[in-house]
Amino acid sequence: MTKNDVGWVSADFGDWVGAGGALLLLADFDGTLAPPAPDPGEVRASAAVRQALAALPRPPEISVAIISGRDIGDLRARLGIQRLIYAGCHGLEVSGPDLAFRHPEAERQTRMARMRQTVREHNIYRWAGLLLEELSRIPEEAGSVRVP
Repeated sequence: MTKNDVGWVSADFGDWVGAGGALLLLADFDGTLAPPAPDPGEVRASAAVRQALAALPRPPEISVAIISGRDIGDLRARLGIQRLIYAGCHGLEVSGPDLAFRHPEAERQTRMARMRQTVREHNIYRWAGLLLEELSRIPEEAGSVRVP
């Protein structure tokens, strides 16, 4: 680092971006932007976090993305910031300005998330050792949720 460096940002960063480089600022939602909660449905980003994300400058060479294991619709609803890139199902579905991607695996992950939600809603977690499985005729499409 040189004396003009600020923390981890090199003084050469501006030159790099100016020469056509790009930057992706990527942050996780659960446990990073929003504190954990006993019920995943109660997890919320604070107003200060939402305001900071909304206020970030967005020159064309800098993109801001939020990633989560949550369904992309759930993630978008919890932040509600239009100019962000949202990556749901651990990156299997991505949506943002001029960007849309959905891997075929995302549908299975969404079904698994719904199954976990049903487990929470019906308080099935109280049955220790329970294993819920999504059965499929194609083994690699099956999934499971283990109750701790």
